[in-house]
Amino acid sequence: MMNVSLTPPLENYIKAKVDSGMYASASEVIRAGLRALREQDLETSIEAGIERGLADSDAGRTMSSDECFDSVKANLIKKYS
Repeated sequence: MMNVSLTPPLENYIKAKVDSGMYASASEVIRAGLRALREQDLETSIEAGIERGLADSDAGRTMSSDECFDSVKANLIKKYS
């Protein structure tokens, strides 16, 4: 169990969401907000990975699909053998 302190504007926002009938409780509002934050973090992480990949490609740091497959296969064999 966790206790959280909120500012009055956030408390009012949560209360308004519950009062609107969109959510049954303050806990549901908080969980929905945390799910949205987690999704945003995931999207940011994916975007950063794409940017790194594009930068690597632009810098010539690439490998062929055969090299990639061989590398993945070797790592899996090493890990699970």
